[in-house]
Amino acid sequence: MGKYAVTLHVLTACEVSGRAIPVGVYSGVKWTRSSMNHPGGQLTEYRLCLDRNPSDEVEVLLLGDTVVVTDQVKAGNVAVI
Repeated sequence: MGKYAVTLHVLTACEVSGRAIPVGVYSGVKWTRSSMNHPGGQLTEYRLCLDRNPSDEVEVLLLGDTVVVTDQVKAGNVAVI
């Protein structure tokens, strides 16, 4: 399993888990883990940090207020940059 800091660009305003996410650039985390039920044997999940200016990468990875945006990444509403 791995956790990696990424930058996410919300291209289309959306609502995730009842929370509005406006268009903009956010910090986020890409989580990966082994899974026999997913392509390439790996499950990938993207989490967007709702604090647009976290103090550092560790805060995003451990303490940030995040929502899962994997479906929005797959749909093209959120880009990983």
